[in-house]
Amino acid sequence: MSAAGSARLALVTGGCRRVGAAIAAELARSGWALALHGRSDAVPDAELAEVLAECETHWHGFTADLGQASAPAKLIAAVIAHFGRAPDLLVNNASLFDYDDLASLTPKMLTDHFAVNTFAPVLLARDLVAAAGEGAQ
Repeated sequence: MSAAGSARLALVTGGCRRVGAAIAAELARSGWALALHGRSDAVPDAELAEVLAECETHWHGFTADLGQASAPAKLIAAVIAHFGRAPDLLVNNASLFDYDDLASLTPKMLTDHFAVNTFAPVLLARDLVAAAGEGAQ
Protein backbone atom coordinates (compact mmCIF):
# COMPACT_ATOMS: atom_id res chain seq x y z
CA MET A 1 0.00 0.00 0.00
CA SER A 2 1.26 3.44 -0.93
CA ALA A 3 0.58 6.28 1.45
CA ALA A 4 0.60 9.68 -0.20
CA GLY A 5 3.25 11.19 2.03
CA SER A 6 5.60 8.24 2.43
CA ALA A 7 5.74 6.66 -1.01
CA ARG A 8 8.17 7.81 -3.63
CA LEU A 9 6.34 9.75 -6.35
CA ALA A 10 6.72 9.11 -10.08
CA LEU A 11 5.34 11.19 -12.93
CA VAL A 12 4.73 8.93 -15.94
CA THR A 13 3.91 10.85 -19.10
CA GLY A 14 1.67 8.86 -21.39
CA GLY A 15 1.18 6.65 -18.36
CA CYS A 16 -2.40 5.47 -18.81
CA ARG A 17 -2.07 3.21 -21.85
CA ARG A 18 0.21 0.79 -23.66
CA VAL A 19 3.88 0.94 -22.60
CA GLY A 20 3.26 3.79 -20.16
CA ALA A 21 0.59 1.76 -18.37
CA ALA A 22 2.95 -1.21 -18.09
CA ILE A 23 5.64 1.04 -16.58
CA ALA A 24 3.11 2.59 -14.20
CA ALA A 25 1.87 -0.85 -13.15
CA GLU A 26 5.39 -1.97 -12.25
CA LEU A 27 5.96 1.21 -10.27
CA ALA A 28 2.65 0.67 -8.45
CA ARG A 29 3.69 -2.89 -7.59
CA SER A 30 6.92 -1.46 -6.18
CA GLY A 31 5.04 0.93 -3.89
CA TRP A 32 5.34 4.22 -5.81
CA ALA A 33 2.66 6.91 -5.74
CA LEU A 34 1.85 7.90 -9.30
CA ALA A 35 1.09 11.03 -11.26
CA LEU A 36 -0.28 9.67 -14.53
CA HIS A 37 -0.34 11.94 -17.55
CA GLY A 38 -2.44 11.76 -20.69
CA ARG A 39 -2.78 14.15 -23.59
CA SER A 40 -6.58 14.42 -23.64
CA ASP A 41 -7.62 12.20 -20.73
CA ALA A 42 -5.89 10.57 -17.82
CA VAL A 43 -8.05 7.52 -17.26
CA PRO A 44 -5.94 4.38 -16.79
CA ASP A 45 -6.70 1.43 -19.04
CA ALA A 46 -8.55 -1.47 -17.39
CA GLU A 47 -5.46 -3.54 -16.65
CA LEU A 48 -3.62 -0.63 -15.02
CA ALA A 49 -6.73 0.38 -13.06
CA GLU A 50 -6.87 -3.14 -11.65
CA VAL A 51 -3.21 -2.98 -10.54
CA LEU A 52 -3.71 0.46 -8.98
CA ALA A 53 -6.66 -0.86 -6.99
CA GLU A 54 -4.89 -4.10 -5.99
CA CYS A 55 -1.83 -2.21 -4.77
CA GLU A 56 -3.91 0.55 -3.15
CA THR A 57 -1.72 3.00 -5.03
CA HIS A 58 -2.08 6.69 -4.33
CA TRP A 59 -2.41 8.14 -7.82
CA HIS A 60 -3.93 10.99 -9.74
CA GLY A 61 -4.40 11.65 -13.45
CA PHE A 62 -3.33 14.86 -15.19
CA THR A 63 -4.04 16.00 -18.72
CA ALA A 64 -1.68 18.17 -20.73
CA ASP A 65 -0.92 18.59 -24.41
CA LEU A 66 2.86 18.45 -24.28
CA GLY A 67 2.97 19.95 -27.76
CA GLN A 68 2.11 23.28 -26.14
CA ALA A 69 5.19 25.20 -24.95
CA SER A 70 3.70 26.05 -21.54
CA ALA A 71 2.41 22.53 -20.81
CA PRO A 72 5.51 21.01 -19.15
CA ALA A 73 5.73 23.74 -16.50
CA LYS A 74 1.98 23.61 -15.89
CA LEU A 75 2.06 19.83 -15.56
CA ILE A 76 4.87 19.89 -12.99
CA ALA A 77 3.04 22.64 -11.08
CA ALA A 78 -0.23 20.66 -11.12
CA VAL A 79 1.51 17.53 -9.81
CA ILE A 80 3.14 19.52 -7.02
CA ALA A 81 -0.16 21.21 -6.17
CA HIS A 82 -1.91 17.85 -5.91
CA PHE A 83 0.76 15.80 -4.12
CA GLY A 84 2.38 18.63 -2.16
CA ARG A 85 5.85 17.90 -3.52
CA ALA A 86 7.83 17.38 -6.69
CA PRO A 87 8.08 13.90 -8.18
CA ASP A 88 11.11 11.81 -7.31
CA LEU A 89 11.10 10.22 -10.74
CA LEU A 90 10.14 11.39 -14.22
CA VAL A 91 9.37 8.68 -16.77
CA ASN A 92 9.02 10.30 -20.16
CA ASN A 93 6.87 7.93 -22.15
CA ALA A 94 4.53 10.35 -23.96
CA SER A 95 5.05 10.60 -27.66
CA LEU A 96 3.36 11.86 -30.76
CA PHE A 97 3.20 9.41 -33.59
CA ASP A 98 1.41 9.88 -36.85
CA TYR A 99 1.59 7.88 -40.02
CA ASP A 100 3.84 9.61 -42.47
CA ASP A 101 6.03 8.90 -45.45
CA LEU A 102 8.12 11.04 -47.76
CA ALA A 103 5.03 12.16 -49.69
CA SER A 104 3.05 13.24 -46.60
CA LEU A 105 5.86 14.65 -44.44
CA THR A 106 5.55 18.39 -43.80
CA PRO A 107 7.56 20.90 -41.76
CA LYS A 108 4.55 21.26 -39.40
CA MET A 109 4.51 17.50 -38.76
CA LEU A 110 8.20 17.61 -37.89
CA THR A 111 7.68 20.59 -35.60
CA ASP A 112 4.76 18.87 -33.85
CA HIS A 113 6.80 15.69 -33.32
CA PHE A 114 9.83 17.56 -32.02
CA ALA A 115 7.64 19.56 -29.63
CA VAL A 116 6.29 16.44 -27.92
CA ASN A 117 9.09 13.93 -28.43
CA THR A 118 12.15 16.16 -27.87
CA PHE A 119 11.34 19.57 -26.44
CA ALA A 120 8.78 18.50 -23.82
CA PRO A 121 11.03 15.92 -22.11
CA VAL A 122 13.83 18.47 -21.78
CA LEU A 123 11.45 21.11 -20.44
CA LEU A 124 9.85 18.63 -18.02
CA ALA A 125 13.27 17.65 -16.68
CA ARG A 126 14.30 21.30 -16.37
CA ASP A 127 11.09 22.22 -14.53
CA LEU A 128 11.28 19.18 -12.27
CA VAL A 129 14.88 19.96 -11.28
CA ALA A 130 13.92 23.57 -10.57
CA ALA A 131 10.92 22.50 -8.48
CA ALA A 132 12.93 19.91 -6.57
CA GLY A 133 15.59 22.54 -5.84
CA GLU A 134 12.96 24.91 -4.46
CA GLY A 135 11.64 22.16 -2.20
CA ALA A 136 15.09 21.51 -0.79
CA GLN A 137 15.57 25.08 0.39
